[in-house]
Amino acid sequence: MEATEGQLKEIEDIEFDPLASLPKSIRNRVNALKNFQDKHAEVEAKFKEEVLQLEKKYLTLYQPLYEQRFQIVSGKVEATTEQSVHKDDEEEEAVKEPVPEPETAILGIPNFWLNVLRAHPQIGELITEKDSEALKSLVDIKQTYIPDNS
Repeated sequence: MEATEGQLKEIEDIEFDPLASLPKSIRNRVNALKNFQDKHAEVEAKFKEEVLQLEKKYLTLYQPLYEQRFQIVSGKVEATTEQSVHKDDEEEEAVKEPVPEPETAILGIPNFWLNVLRAHPQIGELITEKDSEALKSLVDIKQTYIPDNS
């Protein structure tokens, strides 16, 4: 028996409602769960908004550190003696042989962002040779938030 095109269209337009075949008491329970999910979504939206506000607050606090990092990475300034000492360096220095300074001065930290991104567990494996060439020129990465004009 062949169905006409019109009959097929009618079948496609019928929405399948898995709850329709359930007793009213079970449908009521499912509706209660849907209401809980709606309330969960409201709480989650508030949570996400508060997290966003917190991220924005701390981004502002991080900015001076990011600017100092840029200054050193780009070679615009030299790290101070105080900035140059890190608590883990003493142990590492005792094990490693010192590398001689090059004859010509190297400004900043060459290929800093390429190396940082290569070391990242998820991003590193995605970097191609072509990407590497471009990333060698990268001198800064910044995060900004687009103002909400609503």
